[in-house]
Amino acid sequence: MNNYIIWLVGKRKTGKSTIAKELNKYFTENSLPSIVLEGRDVFKNVSIKIEERIKILANIVFLFSNLGYIVIVPAVSPKRNIRQMIKKISPVPFFEIFLTCNEKTRKRRIKSSDDFQLYVDEIFEKPLNPDLTIDTSLHKVVECAKIIIDYVNKNIQGD
Repeated sequence: MNNYIIWLVGKRKTGKSTIAKELNKYFTENSLPSIVLEGRDVFKNVSIKIEERIKILANIVFLFSNLGYIVIVPAVSPKRNIRQMIKKISPVPFFEIFLTCNEKTRKRRIKSSDDFQLYVDEIFEKPLNPDLTIDTSLHKVVECAKIIIDYVNKNIQGD
């Protein structure tokens, strides 16, 4: 099986988008069809409740995964129950990767905040049983991507 979903979850500025781009670069260099789908790109200037945004994003992700893509989703996805539901109904293998870092590092990375971003951080619920947890303050971007790729490769072969 060549298609699966890598859902990168974590608070703002934990490295989700940066690592997603690095993963996409790796897959592209290895001739594997992949795409990065970010909620903030899909929902520019759209006022939809956060819970609905994530459900819509999941449906878009499922469409691409059904077309054979490895879909990389860097999204805060603050509500645990919605992430669990998405994983449960995923049509392809789904990997929830929790990215975290110490608060000092995360706050240093934050250049500005708006009310929506502050709200999302405030309501964020840590995953109870992520497939993998990475502290991005302890690893470089390339190392984080390699950890994820190694984990996925090891666990996708069982399918």
